[in-house]
Amino acid sequence: MDSDDEVVEEAVEGHLDDDGLPHGFCTVTYSSTDRFEGNFVHGEKNGRGKFFFFDGSTLEGYYVDDALQGQGVYTYEDGGVLQGTYVDGELNGPAQEYDTDGRLIFKGQYKDNIRHGVCWIHYPDGGSLVGEVNEDGEMTGEKIAYVYPDQRTALYGKFIDGEMLEGKLATLMATEEGKPHFELTSGNELIKPGRQLCGCRSLCQRPMTCVQSPGPTL
Repeated sequence: MDSDDEVVEEAVEGHLDDDGLPHGFCTVTYSSTDRFEGNFVHGEKNGRGKFFFFDGSTLEGYYVDDALQGQGVYTYEDGGVLQGTYVDGELNGPAQEYDTDGRLIFKGQYKDNIRHGVCWIHYPDGGSLVGEVNEDGEMTGEKIAYVYPDQRTALYGKFIDGEMLEGKLATLMATEEGKPHFELTSGNELIKPGRQLCGCRSLCQRPMTCVQSPGPTL
């Protein structure tokens, strides 16, 4: 996104006011090689505008008094897209993220540029990870779940940064306003990666086979 260099205006293409400040539609190139194209009012960004960052990523939206407000679209250098709600230039509110093929890979909330509250991470095979992220925006806690591609079978339990430490087989009963409701399967034991998941350290795509036929201990 932004470069580490101090952002200093280097060149302005467009109209200047009597004080030599950008006014109207202008292109401003900074010493970091970041570039902004959009509308200015006496040196401040106001109206539609788009940043072109040095790494190839972009950020587009509506600016008020020099800060991005409302819906903004950040496009990564690889073509992935994050659509979110900005308040005073920071992500605050609902957001969705898509990969380079346009598939949804994240849906949730942001607070001060960090993922917040209940979030969903979607995988290409149809599975997903859901739960309330910690203060660092990570899927860490004791009420996180991996939902298999059938969108019903789940492993619910303790995760650290998206990796399951232990969980129980559960069923996703409903989702209301983005919040999932699970029901634990009665009588099932704790499942730990490396013991009952095909001997894998990661989550397997064959939950029933794995639960009924535990793999070797690692």
